[in-house]
Order: sequence, then structure tokens, then C-alpha cells
Amino acid sequence: MSRLIAILVGICSIANLIFLLSTPVQIVLTVLSVLTMLFYGGKRSVRAYNGDGTRLFTFGFLICFVSFLGSATILLAFLLHLT
Repeated sequence: MSRLIAILVGICSIANLIFLLSTPVQIVLTVLSVLTMLFYGGKRSVRAYNGDGTRLFTFGFLICFVSFLGSATILLAFLLHLT
């Protein structure tokens, strides 16, 4: 469920950027993106294959993380008036 919400938040963030809706909408989308990362129910990372202690994000958590990065970057652009 978190992955679906993260995908929807990412799409809405891009639409908010394209149509320049508003900063409060983007703040809500960024908070939703953070909540999807906090309430993600699956494994967040797995051990890397080379055995040097590196850990990699799982695909599901990576979707939530990329959604957060995108919405936070768009929020930063709105706050700095770069759009």
C-alpha cells in the first residue's frame, strides 16, 4: 500500500510542478511522502552480494525513497522561487 501511495504522491508532485499549483499542496505531498517511508511495512534493505557489509535498498522501499527525494526537491524549488 505504501508503494502505491508513494507512486501517486510522485505523480501528483510532478503535476504540481508542471501546472504550478501551490506551495501548500507540495508541502502536503512531501509530508505524505515522508509518511510512506515511515509506515513502509516490508524490508528496507538487504545485504549486498559482494560481502563487504554494504546494504542496498529493496525495490519497494526505493520507490518510497525516490518519491520523497522528488517531492522534497520540488518543495525546495517552490520555497526558493526557482519555478
